[in-house]
Amino acid sequence: MNDSASGRSKPHTRKKHRKSRAGCLPCKRRHIKCDEGRPRCINCSDYDLECEYKQHIIQYESPYPATSRPRSSAASASNTPPLETPAPAPAPAPASSAQPPSTLNIADLELLHHWMSTNIITFDPVRTRILKTEFPRRGFRHPFLLRGLFAVSAMHLAYLHARSDPSTSHCYAVRAAEHQHIALGEFRAALARGIDEGNYEAVFCFACVLVPIAFVSEKGEEEGRCDEGECRSSGSGGPGQGGRAGGAVEGIVKVMSMIRGCVPVFDPWRERIKQGPLGSFTYDPMRTRPPVPVPELAFLRAMIEQGDTAAAASVGTEADMEIGMETPSSTSSSSDAFPLPTPASMLGLGPQPAPLSPQAALGVAFTELETTFSRKIQAREIQRDGFAAVCVWPAAVPPEYMKLLRQREPRALVLLAYFAMLLHDYDRRWILDGWARRVVMSVECLLREEWRHWLEWPKQMVELEPPELSQAER
Repeated sequence: MNDSASGRSKPHTRKKHRKSRAGCLPCKRRHIKCDEGRPRCINCSDYDLECEYKQHIIQYESPYPATSRPRSSAASASNTPPLETPAPAPAPAPASSAQPPSTLNIADLELLHHWMSTNIITFDPVRTRILKTEFPRRGFRHPFLLRGLFAVSAMHLAYLHARSDPSTSHCYAVRAAEHQHIALGEFRAALARGIDEGNYEAVFCFACVLVPIAFVSEKGEEEGRCDEGECRSSGSGGPGQGGRAGGAVEGIVKVMSMIRGCVPVFDPWRERIKQGPLGSFTYDPMRTRPPVPVPELAFLRAMIEQGDTAAAASVGTEADMEIGMETPSSTSSSSDAFPLPTPASMLGLGPQPAPLSPQAALGVAFTELETTFSRKIQAREIQRDGFAAVCVWPAAVPPEYMKLLRQREPRALVLLAYFAMLLHDYDRRWILDGWARRVVMSVECLLREEWRHWLEWPKQMVELEPPELSQAER
């Protein structure tokens, strides 16, 4: 019995599969086990064969569609200003077969991470959440917006490294300029194709991103243009006096022109934006609150009501007064840092209102300035970010006021100085950082002596240490 049992054959067990799936190509062809040694396996060494491994290439899908690749200068929009881009980095050494190549752009991922992990523009919790989540989400579908986010992020990193590591700061600044250059070209192309259900939110987001881009870019352009010592030594100021004294005024006017150019672009979609995921970004609780009187501005009304004769006697010729402001013919000028299509004509918004007289235009600008002061005070009272309310003024003033600024009309310049005083409260923000004082000093240089007493309050305020910002205002 035992012999019979012991004589039974043992159950058949399948041999372990020893075939290597990652072996070299010669071993695969010979159907033998490869020890996967690098750079040469034992079998290939024994037979003196060339040991090759199949490369497993992993391609990461780019977030950009094929159309979003940087275009050559010949394919760029005709209005895009020339930009000196850095030379391409040298090609990396060929990776070994164990390190598959990748199409990931680590530099851009760094910028995206910085955008999503840092409060770059505002500390307002509602707007911060939308900036970090909703803006990038739309950027993945619309590359001009994603590049806009990259540009702001690189600008912020350049600012952070400016003192500690100038070389790194310069590299970030070059990357910011490159992304800005391409983003503006793609944005103009999107506007030319038309705004529709598929892109109106991205257009709105990019318009918001353009505000910090404009402030930072124009700050770099105007620095060094205003020589206060030269202006003061001239003693008289005024148009044509003081050489480069109008640099800061020219810069802030370009920023205002950019803001004004963007508003009509998305204005037809404003209600849709309010009702969608971006609605909280546009919410302004100050609109429903009664205005706060600002007694300090009351005396300005007397200045506005002065006759045009005294003002006209204090400005120069038209040739002296041009400072690159917006007009229907110059909005798309290649000399403009932010050339955009003329919104009214492009969107078919219908007939424009009759032009205002200079006196009426100044009156509207003053009334809007009073409203802006009121909203800024209310925002601080309820711990909201008042910077957005301040940025409404450039869009609210009539085009005739902008023309007066281009002509350096004294009363228009005085109102601009008071607007700059509002910006001073946010001077601790990296985006503004010194803008207010430079604008007020530039206005003083441009005005003749008989007009400078109107600047006493703005000059006093911008010479003070900027106030500490609340958590919501930083």
